Amino acid sequence: MPAGAHGAGGAHGAAQAVRVGERTVRLTNPDKVLFPGGGPDGAAPTTKAELVEYYWRIAPVLLPHLAERPVTRKRWPHGTGESGGRPADPFFTKNLDSGTPDWVPRATISHHERVVTYPLATEDAVLVWCAQMASIELHVPQWRLPRAVLEGRRTLVLEDAETRPDRLVVDLDPGPGVGLEECGEVALAARALLDDVGFASVPVTSGSKGLHLYAALEGVSAAAASAFAAELAASLAAQLPRLAIVQMKRQLREGRVFVDHTQNNAAKTTVSPYSVRGRSQPSVAAPRTWAEVEAGGLRQLRMGEVLERAQDGDLFAALLGGGDGEAPPRVPHPPITLTGVSDPAVGARRAPTRAPSPMLATSYDPITHADLLPERWVFEPKWDGYRAIAVVTGAEVRLVGRSGRDLTPEVAELAVRPDALAGHDAVLDAEIVALRDGRPSFHALQDRGTPPRPPLRLVVFDVLRLDDADLTGHPLDARREVLEALDLPVADVGGAGGAGEGGIDEGDAGWLLSPSLPGTLADALAATAAVEGEGVMAKRRDSPYRAGRRSPAWVKVKHHGQARVVVGGWRPGQGRREGGIGSLLLGVRDGDGLRYVGKVGTGFTDAVLDDLLARLEPHRTAAKPFTTPVPAAEARVAVWVAPELEAEVTFDSWTPDGSLRAARWDGWVAD
Repeated sequence: MPAGAHGAGGAHGAAQAVRVGERTVRLTNPDKVLFPGGGPDGAAPTTKAELVEYYWRIAPVLLPHLAERPVTRKRWPHGTGESGGRPADPFFTKNLDSGTPDWVPRATISHHERVVTYPLATEDAVLVWCAQMASIELHVPQWRLPRAVLEGRRTLVLEDAETRPDRLVVDLDPGPGVGLEECGEVALAARALLDDVGFASVPVTSGSKGLHLYAALEGVSAAAASAFAAELAASLAAQLPRLAIVQMKRQLREGRVFVDHTQNNAAKTTVSPYSVRGRSQPSVAAPRTWAEVEAGGLRQLRMGEVLERAQDGDLFAALLGGGDGEAPPRVPHPPITLTGVSDPAVGARRAPTRAPSPMLATSYDPITHADLLPERWVFEPKWDGYRAIAVVTGAEVRLVGRSGRDLTPEVAELAVRPDALAGHDAVLDAEIVALRDGRPSFHALQDRGTPPRPPLRLVVFDVLRLDDADLTGHPLDARREVLEALDLPVADVGGAGGAGEGGIDEGDAGWLLSPSLPGTLADALAATAAVEGEGVMAKRRDSPYRAGRRSPAWVKVKHHGQARVVVGGWRPGQGRREGGIGSLLLGVRDGDGLRYVGKVGTGFTDAVLDDLLARLEPHRTAAKPFTTPVPAAEARVAVWVAPELEAEVTFDSWTPDGSLRAARWDGWVAD
């Protein structure tokens, strides 16, 4: 919620007067559940207040993509709860009604003799007002309004207007039996075609089922853009006849991706990048990198995840045109929680402390960070979990994620003030970890909605405030002294803070202190590797705490595993890799034969890809060499080879089902 937001009225769920810059927005029923949650991960419900918070925070990133475009809103006044498997009673609304605040800017467009007055999203308050009206989805055309229409000097007659689109969009919609993986494959082929004609492109996971592909346009008429989109779709269908289809008939779409190019018609709209979608959980139309598409494993992202990613800048900015020169990247507003706005007792107790955005680390570079010596740097374990700011106010504990989302309801067992903080107010930086066999496991944390629920721990590693003392300007060593004086139990990492056996005892307290690791960086890496940790955080001893900023004073040094694998086939390349190898299908030998462990599609140069093809071609076979299942998306197009050639890959970790996570090619095993 914007800085300075305040509520009027005291009843639970009563209307609130919310200040947004120079505007006042009336927020009704802030506690109303708009997204019921649930699903395989047991997601918590999401309220209107949380939707308002998202649109307020994402406004600096979203507004440039809505600028000068008429906004069509899709509303769910009663929430997205499902009835009979279908979302409940949504409807599109274009016209502004008589209750619209006077300050909402507007533009008029004539459609078939019907004049419609659209809102224009020109400032943060417009997005807050849309969210208050349960306008969950924001849809826009791919063209901008003329200046005279924006200034209210004339009405745009759409049928007669020569709109000039500044971007093209193709909707990749998966049919039965396929998903985002196949959409990504089609998107990569489309990118190659767009690159050939000089069009910059950005993929966007739609927040629903599929993927949107945008390309920047300049000086192109609406008719030309529509024709080009149709030609692009036809080319994809011809290039990928078993995977891409342009016919809309559902009975033809099983096992294929429908390439919908029709949204480039001047009268059509598409859900905007960064808009929330009306699903049971608040997923978002989220811009992605091409590296993510190439790596595979895409999934739809939710509000908190998108806010977190946007802290590093706007991935869709390339389509704005002109660029911002040396201007800093647009990032979300800092989080402001809604705690107390509808609580009748809020005036009778101390106002809760706001949770700041956490300080962020940079990635390790052995050349840049050659000076990581223990005299100037302290080394701590890198915990594989969810970042959380813990705000302790009296006996109340709130846990707020990096994106600003309140995590407290999801990890209620950790929202209990430990005895070490009795009598103190505090703001602490920490990591929520889940235990599996006594060790932190990110996979266990992701699966925590599936019984049996893994034990959770809050591992605290910094203190930002204690009682009335703001410690953020103090050096890390001084903050560490204050933190250690609180006397929290110390998490054990290979003997660094406990009995010396490594891991975390599942009988330990819920809150633990992250230990400092003795010795050099190499010693710290060895200690965390011995307990299969994720890596080490190196922090400069004299560094202050820079809330919400990525600082070179904190450096993350991750472990990477190496595995010897057997190549059992390849997936043909698309786009620039067409005619060659896109990725290799890998296995490891066990007692029953060759067990499939995933694929590798990164770490290759063009020369390496040519060498791979030359080596593997003589080993082609019609028989699948793997004795365990291979995903259908891979098996359907795979070229199998006899399991005779061994290689090495670097990877982040093993998944619970025995697959390689984020594998990268290292090379052939020497003969």
